Amino acid sequence: MEQEKKPILPHLGILVTTYCNLNCRRCADLIPKRRAGHYSPQEVRADMLQLLAEVAYIEEVLVIGGEVFMYPWLEEILDFCGGQEKIGQLIITTNGSIQPSSSVMACIKRNNVRIRVSGYPQSVTPGRDEMIRKCLAADMTVENFANQEWADIGSEHKRNRSAEELRQVFGTCSMKDCVCMQSEGKIFYCARSMSAYETDIYPTPPEAEYVDVRNEENLAERLREFYALESISTCDYCDGISCATKRSVPAGTQILDKKVFLELLGIVSGWLDDGRTDAHMMHVLKELLVGQVEYLLDMPEYQWCIEALQEAFISDTDEKRRIFMEQLRKLVNVLTDDYEYSVDENLPYARTGERKTGRNQITAGWINGQGTEDLLIGEEELFEEIARVYPIDGITYNRLFIESRLEKLKRGQTECVVCGLSYTQYGVIEREMAVNTVNLSVTGQDIPYSILMAEKALEVAPEVKTIVMPLAWYQGFYDISADDAPLHQAVMAGVNIPILKEKRNYNGICADGCIKREGSLKIYDKICDLDGLREYRDGVRRTWMADREYFNEAFAMPVYGGLQFDFRELSGEARRESAKITAELNERIVTESGYREVRSCLEDFLPDMCARGVRVVFFVPPMTKYLYEAYSESLKRDFAERIVPIFKPYENVRLLDLSCSNCFCDDDFLDYEHLNEKGAVKLTALLSDEVKEG
Repeated sequence: MEQEKKPILPHLGILVTTYCNLNCRRCADLIPKRRAGHYSPQEVRADMLQLLAEVAYIEEVLVIGGEVFMYPWLEEILDFCGGQEKIGQLIITTNGSIQPSSSVMACIKRNNVRIRVSGYPQSVTPGRDEMIRKCLAADMTVENFANQEWADIGSEHKRNRSAEELRQVFGTCSMKDCVCMQSEGKIFYCARSMSAYETDIYPTPPEAEYVDVRNEENLAERLREFYALESISTCDYCDGISCATKRSVPAGTQILDKKVFLELLGIVSGWLDDGRTDAHMMHVLKELLVGQVEYLLDMPEYQWCIEALQEAFISDTDEKRRIFMEQLRKLVNVLTDDYEYSVDENLPYARTGERKTGRNQITAGWINGQGTEDLLIGEEELFEEIARVYPIDGITYNRLFIESRLEKLKRGQTECVVCGLSYTQYGVIEREMAVNTVNLSVTGQDIPYSILMAEKALEVAPEVKTIVMPLAWYQGFYDISADDAPLHQAVMAGVNIPILKEKRNYNGICADGCIKREGSLKIYDKICDLDGLREYRDGVRRTWMADREYFNEAFAMPVYGGLQFDFRELSGEARRESAKITAELNERIVTESGYREVRSCLEDFLPDMCARGVRVVFFVPPMTKYLYEAYSESLKRDFAERIVPIFKPYENVRLLDLSCSNCFCDDDFLDYEHLNEKGAVKLTALLSDEVKEG
């Protein structure tokens, strides 16, 4: 290839070492999180000679670290680069904390090397000014970046940027001009991209985003392709450095000593366990936090923590202490990212990965092991953490129970499936049905999703012959997917969408049924696969549920119908007044669009069941006379005139009206519309007879 066709490189860094005597939290090169090592001088020379053979010129070469004055073969590399005709300006960058030896200074001078001294504060590099003075006195060229501030390029999370947004970040970022070669002879655009290759902090970049000097068949052409890139994948994990950078931070703030971090971690962990913080502990925390101000001052979480601490000392109330401890928990969670974790493989669901060797490493071990690690974790502690992160509330219980019943369906021999809402969670006892029955009811369910559940049951168990489904009056006009009530939104996100894979008219945030809660410690997620542990916990719970009735045995009965009291303790008139609350809440969700959804779903579902020979038993659930009277006459009339006629053409469909059946009395109800166990026995007998006769 002719000389003029070879590319000219404006800049090349050579990362000769990742050893550093500082431990900077916001190091743009992520040195504290990378494995410490040196680039061998033999490989530096070989890689540079191969590169120089394929380029016309390199305008400047920057020899960098880590801390460059910790590199044992610095003189050898400077002499080599200084003797290359294709290399222009030679630069080294240092943090200014180490005074170079006279031999190194002589080498710098004879190769006309420019020394670039980063602007660390006096507290971090107390010998910086003296080092600069000696270099200037020796007639060396020094660039003094005093009073430097660092750009906050954000935490290492994925931004999900569009292609255009990635191009914008890349195009305006000054780090893209920091093209650098590392110890394997690979050239990257920036230290973040290089870190993505060398660590598991980010996903490994594709081969198109770096140049492999040792293995490229056409190195010159590959360099041209590399410099033509419009963005790199790591830009989605970084905010870049440009005039648009939103926030600057003090230069060179050091990572907190891990002993102090572990002390704070232990205090917060103890508080999460018992919820108490006494006056002595508050004073300990005050001294600890104030004493570490130089390590934490750049963190907004620290500022918030100090403000909350001051408020707690002024007011000295349990609530103010709780607010402070919550801020401290958030600070500890942010600090958690400063460290790497080496985990004993015996720890349940341990994130073992590669054994780390860095100075910011925290070791975690199983409490039944050797006991020499920084942290000892027990199985009981992990399950307590899972309970905090993924509590089994009513919504999670619904999902787990449905999953357990779907597993039961797979085992076969099921003749009847119940699909409905909370009336059948309480009202149908599986073991007392005349035929093998599986109850797939879900809190707050509407008819369209009850139908979807029935169809899923038939996919799993085609032998099912009868579907039982409650149909409350308001359900003829109700669409749970379009309702904004928090309970119904939670049922959609936590049960219906994860299990039935159908959003319908839902526009909220979807989940996998395992909604993560705040209030826990991030370190558990660093050392263990919490999702795997949660699935194990849930599997144990599903197995435990297998032989238990729905809510009647396995879950404490929540309050329904808007009531915060036992209606049976009220006078007759008070019962009537409070029943209106329940009726109004139920009628709130009656809409014309809901009616169209219900009618459309029924008109698809019923002919299909007829064709398949599956009998469908709908029933209007029993309710107290107080609720019966509280419902509006217009709702009762609309149900009779617009919903009931939908069923008449089908011989395989039965509609039972138990709305005010004489079979039930007040003592059979938990509230105005939900049966207690005594009432459930009665309802189960009625439905069982209907299924058996059918």
